[in-house]
Amino acid sequence: MSAVAACLIALALAPAAPAADRIFWTNISASASVASANLDGSGAGANLNTAGATSGNFRGVAIDVARNRLFWTSFQGKVSFANLDGTGGAQDLNIAGAVVSNPTGLAVDPVAGLVYWTDPGNNTIGFARADNTGGGGNLTITGTATLASPIGIAVDPVAGKIYWANPTPDNKISVANLDGSGSIDLNVSGATAPDNPQGVALDLVAQRIYWTSVYGQKISYTRLDNTGGGGDVTTAAGTVANPSGLAVDAEAGRVYWGNVGNSTLGYARLDNSGGGAVSTSGATANGVAWPALLKTPAAAGAPAIGGGSVAPATLTCSRGAWATDLLASFLFRAPGTFAFRWSRDGADVPGATGATLTATQAGTYRCTDVASNPAGSASQTSAAHVVAPAAVPPVTPPSAPVLSRLAIAPTAFRAADRGASAVAPTPASRGARVTLTLDVAASVGYRVTQRRSGRRTSAGRCAAPTRGNRGRPRCARVVTLAGAFTRAGAAGANVFRFTGRLGGRKLAPGSYRLVATPRALGLAGTSRSVAFRILAPPRSR
Repeated sequence: MSAVAACLIALALAPAAPAADRIFWTNISASASVASANLDGSGAGANLNTAGATSGNFRGVAIDVARNRLFWTSFQGKVSFANLDGTGGAQDLNIAGAVVSNPTGLAVDPVAGLVYWTDPGNNTIGFARADNTGGGGNLTITGTATLASPIGIAVDPVAGKIYWANPTPDNKISVANLDGSGSIDLNVSGATAPDNPQGVALDLVAQRIYWTSVYGQKISYTRLDNTGGGGDVTTAAGTVANPSGLAVDAEAGRVYWGNVGNSTLGYARLDNSGGGAVSTSGATANGVAWPALLKTPAAAGAPAIGGGSVAPATLTCSRGAWATDLLASFLFRAPGTFAFRWSRDGADVPGATGATLTATQAGTYRCTDVASNPAGSASQTSAAHVVAPAAVPPVTPPSAPVLSRLAIAPTAFRAADRGASAVAPTPASRGARVTLTLDVAASVGYRVTQRRSGRRTSAGRCAAPTRGNRGRPRCARVVTLAGAFTRAGAAGANVFRFTGRLGGRKLAPGSYRLVATPRALGLAGTSRSVAFRILAPPRSR
């Protein structure tokens, strides 16, 4: 197949398709193209449709999921873009206002609506609007940083920073504020000195910046706080052959790079336990460089149902929380579109695809928020919302609900890194299995308490320690932590998994009690509690 024919093949990534986390790269050979492959090695996609844009000498890539676009630079003085789904052809970005020579590295800030690039041909960092309306310019870099033929670039909009690599002969890794002020060259002590560094990418979890050394054949890093403490990545089976461009997936514990020297994609584990190669079988791989990761949306908090509890009731489903792009890591996963589904008593409600539903029948309702981007779709489902029959008035039970058994296993576990406080008891979910028995269907409220030290006041109360009461006798007090949660319980045995998270955060290592209080039709039953312990996370090697 000719290079022209390859460029005309659309990249099929319809949101309805099965989820497929992907890696994109540019082939910087004479037959320049943008290619992709599945990260799990299960296959490769066709080349991105770049017809309509200036061809040849492709370099850096970045993704704007919300706009369904992939941007790339061309050493011929252009920044171009195309739709990720292959529709509509490609075109060159309007960069009017910027002085452009040989744009190379590329970064995108979708929230600010800006695309940034390095230009080694005129020693500048340029920018333009991502919506193709122009408004371009060049950053005025002030401070002490080197700005000499900059190549790699990464943007951290949250911290308001922009990073770049200065290749041989300067061999510096530099940073400035996004307005160009306060620039410095980073302290890279501890790592092998940069030797023609090009790609840069950040690991914001470990607070590191990684770079490729084309001549040194290494992947190295240093701390973002400019205190040094750098090092080199143990690549082992991950080939390093004139590496150019980087992408970091901190959650998966990997760093990826393109090998111009042998047209492969390498990766290494961030814990320095070695690496390997990403399969590019079926994809164009000729001068592989500048990788970027596109992953399916990642759930960060389930939706919730609000509304009435007696039929007919108007129910509203809030949108769940979803993880954002890690722009400085070249990892893109933000949702582009959303949809809703509703179920009653476990069966889908036909035609219910909006955020609002009129519940005309009694039952247990749940809503599902479906988020999609060009890599695929993911979903998360709300807790149950019970709607009672309209014709039957509420019946007050003769007595409060009884919670006859409460247990947790294991009693010591590590808290989950993300997600809600309580999830379905699947084998893959982290946390402890909580079981309880109710005599009737009831809403069960859960809170977490912890014993802490205190000082006995003159009134006999155990109060929190202060400077003023430090001479008083010691005592122990029970503190209820913020972040209580509620789950609907059925008559009989119930089970769920407690993740060790409360109020959207992980509990710190220590000892606690989980207290459960059943409530039905306004009556609260006797609380029960069980002890548990949160373990510290394992030490990194």
